[in-house]
Amino acid sequence: MARAWGLLAGATAFVQGEYSFYAVRLLLGAAEAGFFPGVFFFFTLWMPSGYRARVLAVFIAAGVAASVIGSPVSGLLMQLNGLAGLKGWQWMFLIEAVPALLLTPVILKVLSDKPGDASWLSVPERDWLIECLDKEARQRRAADQHGLLNLLLSPMVIWLGVAYFGTTGINHGLFFFLPQIVEQFGLSIVQTGFVSAIPFAVAMVGMIWWGRRSDRLAERRFHLLLPLALAAIGLAASTLVGSPLLRLALLSVSAFGVNSAITIFWTLAPRFLAPTATAAGIALINSLGNLSGFVDTYAIGAIKDLTGSFSGGLQLLSGFGMIALLILAVLTHRRSDGKTAQSLLRA
Repeated sequence: MARAWGLLAGATAFVQGEYSFYAVRLLLGAAEAGFFPGVFFFFTLWMPSGYRARVLAVFIAAGVAASVIGSPVSGLLMQLNGLAGLKGWQWMFLIEAVPALLLTPVILKVLSDKPGDASWLSVPERDWLIECLDKEARQRRAADQHGLLNLLLSPMVIWLGVAYFGTTGINHGLFFFLPQIVEQFGLSIVQTGFVSAIPFAVAMVGMIWWGRRSDRLAERRFHLLLPLALAAIGLAASTLVGSPLLRLALLSVSAFGVNSAITIFWTLAPRFLAPTATAAGIALINSLGNLSGFVDTYAIGAIKDLTGSFSGGLQLLSGFGMIALLILAVLTHRRSDGKTAQSLLRA
């Protein structure tokens, strides 16, 4: 998967016209599609729930770190225009595809499917980890005996997918459009790359701290809802201020909020799924949520063409984020009789 991802990313440098571009991007999306649900499911096989937020935070922070490093590096690579007859954007795609190709064999050698296969763990470590994971699996199996078909039709899974759509839409908006927003500050390409890295740097540090805090306090609901609220409010507020410095600060708050919320979201979602359906459930929720990558980016572009500004599109993403916040507040609410929306939807 990672090797195909790298090859297709590099192949983008050689597209000729819109149709070949669409074809390569479609193949790249297919190669990328299974990565995040696969990783999240992989973590359920390795990480007890009490440690999952900090681990997910580090994993997602690695992607954010790629944006921190990648934004200025991409700006610098764009300056290679004309080298060996290639344009700067072609060099950017070629060079940035190399790490995926080089790291694939390393990852395949190091990773094991489950703790019992990990030779680098001591016997006591393996036994403790297997016992913790088996205990959690038995508890979830006792709580939910639904089959795979029922899972795919489950209102809980659908609502989680809708909530993830609203959450990850903010992330897609920042990832795809932040450089263009920052460029409107009157900066050069290289300056835009460095300044665009600031919100992602804030997010990277903040989300690791937030994930560790959630694990330490063994609390998920507040740690999910607060950063999601900050993400939506920060994004909307950034469209209402004129100062570039204040706008960058609000975008940084939004970046911290949405990445922290995504981290906690994926510690909660597997709890709603039976062990035998975890992989399919995570994939379905992720698939529904990542439709935002198409819908939202298209909407932002269309609104930008109509109005000449990103403000309307960002406000739309903020609205979707607030809807996600409401859904997750309801789903995770515990009534006075001790029942949650999870148990009510399953009844």
